[in-house]
Amino acid sequence: MSTDLSADPLESATRVSFYSDHAKIAGLIWIPKGILTGKKLPAVVLARGFGSLKEFVNPGFAMRLNQEGYIALAFDYRGLGESGGIPGNLLPLDHCEDIRACMTFLESVPEVDTEKIGLIGDSMGASHVIYAAALDKRAKCVISYGGPGNMDRWFRGLIGYERYLDWKKKIEENRRQRTLTGNSTYVSTFDFLAFSQRERQEWDVMRKEFPKIMPDITVDTVERYLEYEPELVVDRISPRPLFLVTAETSVIVPPDESDFLYQKAREPKKLWVIPHSTADFRYATHSKGHGYSEPVANAFLDWLKQWIPPS
Repeated sequence: MSTDLSADPLESATRVSFYSDHAKIAGLIWIPKGILTGKKLPAVVLARGFGSLKEFVNPGFAMRLNQEGYIALAFDYRGLGESGGIPGNLLPLDHCEDIRACMTFLESVPEVDTEKIGLIGDSMGASHVIYAAALDKRAKCVISYGGPGNMDRWFRGLIGYERYLDWKKKIEENRRQRTLTGNSTYVSTFDFLAFSQRERQEWDVMRKEFPKIMPDITVDTVERYLEYEPELVVDRISPRPLFLVTAETSVIVPPDESDFLYQKAREPKKLWVIPHSTADFRYATHSKGHGYSEPVANAFLDWLKQWIPPS
């Protein structure tokens, strides 16, 4: 079993599709080459953040997982990228179901050890893997990297109370419109996430290569997110292990959110707050799919090897 880390990560993947509820989910799976007949390997589902695609960050880290003896599966949530569903209708509980569908798909892959399936979530995906694992005991190991535990609290802190009240008004108006007409209003993802001008410019550059990233979203999406509280269920992951990771310099999702989750989680659990750092420390070229930086990748791999090691 070997993996050529110099190869193009996307060319090393196999395109797959499966269904979550009635929505078709597009995925990429990386299986190490040269597996002995009958040998089973642990597998990891890679869940990206809000509005992000399977081609971001995942490919490089997937190849690293292959090198260490793991199968990796990345996917587009419904409503995003190449997956089905209503475009831009990015409902958090639906996306948790998409993660569960990933686990069901992995159970159909002959090379997967179904007793060793792990979840890794990044940003909003970090919240989703917590919720999915709380509901589904097939997730034997969880890594949650920088996700909010209470969306309403997080959102108020992100945009300020005055804008928060404006959003509540938009939500009420949209609910009436949706009920009476069956149609929802779309808004910019950037308005929801309150990116700075510099961050918007960075995403605009990324959009040239990945035009489907950060689409306009329904106001229904915002409404459902403000009702979403993974911290209410995080304790249900125990006795399975949970590794929470955040960064001191995280702006969109402050480190307090991971701390709140840690306090509500039960053992076995671990919290790592990355000291003052830049995105270069956290990602090895975020927009090019090169994976996580070496310190972050190693920490993730150490956790996986501790709890769902290759045989």
